[in-house]
Amino acid sequence: MRLVTTKTKLLSHLAVLGAVRDPVGLPLFLKLFPAAIGFLHLTSLRFSGFVYLAFPFMLMANVAAIGAGTPPTLMLRLNFAFMLVFFASFVAQMDQKQVVDSLVKVLLPVIIVTAFLEMLLGPTNARTINSLLPDMGLPTIYIPRMRGINGGSNFSAMISGVMSLIFIHHRRRWPAIISTVVMLLFLSRTGTGAFLIAWALMVSPLVIRAAAVIASAAIFVMIPWIVLISQQILTPAEKFYLILLTSSRYLHWTNFVNFGLENPIFGVGYFKGMEYYQQAVKFEFLGGHMRTGALHLEAHNFLIDMWAELGVLTVILFCVFYLYVAWASIRAGGLASALFFFVTLGYLFLSGLSDWSFWFTVGMIFNCLRQARAVEGAARRRPALGPGRWRSGAELPAGAVARTGGPA
Repeated sequence: MRLVTTKTKLLSHLAVLGAVRDPVGLPLFLKLFPAAIGFLHLTSLRFSGFVYLAFPFMLMANVAAIGAGTPPTLMLRLNFAFMLVFFASFVAQMDQKQVVDSLVKVLLPVIIVTAFLEMLLGPTNARTINSLLPDMGLPTIYIPRMRGINGGSNFSAMISGVMSLIFIHHRRRWPAIISTVVMLLFLSRTGTGAFLIAWALMVSPLVIRAAAVIASAAIFVMIPWIVLISQQILTPAEKFYLILLTSSRYLHWTNFVNFGLENPIFGVGYFKGMEYYQQAVKFEFLGGHMRTGALHLEAHNFLIDMWAELGVLTVILFCVFYLYVAWASIRAGGLASALFFFVTLGYLFLSGLSDWSFWFTVGMIFNCLRQARAVEGAARRRPALGPGRWRSGAELPAGAVARTGGPA
């Protein structure tokens, strides 16, 4: 068992506080903490092996950003995001019980207080429950939708969902119940559905877990090509309803994928997707129906965002890294597989290169893998007890006589 020092506890508490961005509209941006921890971990040169697979895509991303003329401030922002890779390595090496304690004692109270304040001050967001049925003539009905500690409903749902899965695995009943209830208040369709499936995966046989991980990883890495094919085979009407079904995300996906094809080596530049979008987007099949307010700073898909802004080569290198994460989640057991599935489906609809939940989850997957390997190593070191072998005297029941020879 690892000795948990005061320094370790402090770093663990600061690490989980990195999930807090701007609760109730307060711009705290505590994700500086995990980035700083990642930088310190980098300077220690004691990072986990999976980081070496991340180096190629981080290097290519910097080359692409420079080639696209990304200004120094955004270059700094890009490498700030990459400090979270080393933050994931830090999480992978922590004592898992200490991580759970920090989530319960530090982050969960912040989530509860934020939810209470949002209820007290009134919801800062709302969802129309019949928004997917625009032609049914139903009355417009809004229900409150929490924004949470991240300032965005879907991102906060990812945080609470990851915490709930960890609490369920560690049998922390009330923290699991509370974080799950809070997650439901964010009204995230993808997050809620992915969470329910991930919960079931934790106790599923290996073959089912592996199939779910492989399927989700395949969709994740193939999504740019899936979008490209859909543009060729879908009718304008089908595209229109797909836009409604995905809350306008499909519109962003198609345009951002095209931006990446037009700039395959360097992309359009890190965090310059919105600028390029405003200049280039044309609503050809919508006849100008969609309002410009639907445009956002990102593609609302992890890989497509990277595809457009950092180029296709960066995406390919990242996919190699992420497929290794998928393999690790299968090897590492039920919790790791559940976390991978949940986050992979969630970030099909979110951009997450600089998001705490994504890299914290990667770290937890490799933390689980480290524990699984430790158990396997201990099992291999244990002496085999085959036919004709007797245990040592210390292992024999009271009154038994130890013998070192073979069978009589």
